[in-house]
Amino acid sequence: MIERSDVISFFDRCAPNWDAEMIRNEPVIRTILDNAGIRAGMDVLDVACGTGVLCEILAGDGIEASGMDFSEGMIEIAKQRNPEISYEVADMITYRPDEKFDLVTCTGDALNHIMRLEDMDRIFANVSAYLAEGGYFIFDILNEKEVPMAEPIDLDFSETVKAQFMVTHDPDGRINLKTTVYENGVKQFEENIKEIVHDEKAVCELLRKNGFRVEK
Repeated sequence: MIERSDVISFFDRCAPNWDAEMIRNEPVIRTILDNAGIRAGMDVLDVACGTGVLCEILAGDGIEASGMDFSEGMIEIAKQRNPEISYEVADMITYRPDEKFDLVTCTGDALNHIMRLEDMDRIFANVSAYLAEGGYFIFDILNEKEVPMAEPIDLDFSETVKAQFMVTHDPDGRINLKTTVYENGVKQFEENIKEIVHDEKAVCELLRKNGFRVEK
C-alpha cells in the first residue's frame, strides 16, 4: 500500500504548477453555497484545500474561509496568494480543531486518496465534531465511470514546464495516476499515486453512522 508520505511528497512537488490546469467554475460553486444557505459572515473550512483556490473564492464573497492540507508546498502557496486567510498544515484523518464551521468542504477527489474505509470513518467522525449544528459537509468522490483508463494526456503548466498524465487500473481495482513532469524538455520527476473508488453504499453508511443525513 502506498504510504501517506508518498502522497504528500507528490503534492509538494506539484504545488508550484498546480493551478495551471485548475478549472474554476464559480457559478456552480455559488449555486452550491446558495443551496446550503451559506452567506457572508459564515465560517467555512476547506479540507484538503490545496493552493487555496476555493478559499479565495469564498473570501471574495465575504465568507470567513479557512483551509487545511497535508502538503506544506500547497499551503505555502495558499498563504502567499492570500495571507489574510487562515491556513494550516494537517492530515484530515487526525485533524480536529476546536472551532465550529457552518460548512466543511472537501473537493478535488481528495477522499479517493483515502485507501481504507476505517480512515474514512475517522475523517467523517472528525468533521461531525467540528461542524456546527445544522451545518453542511459537501464533498466529491469519484466513481468508476469517472476514472476510465486512457491514453496519456499532455498538460501545459507554462511555456517551459509540461506534464504527462495517465490513468491506469491495477488488478486489485485501484486507480494509478502516473504524472511525469518535464522542464525545457528534460524529465524532472515521475510520480505514481494511488486512488480508490469506495463503494457508495459503504460511504453513505459511514456518514449516517457519524450523524449525517445524506443528500445527493
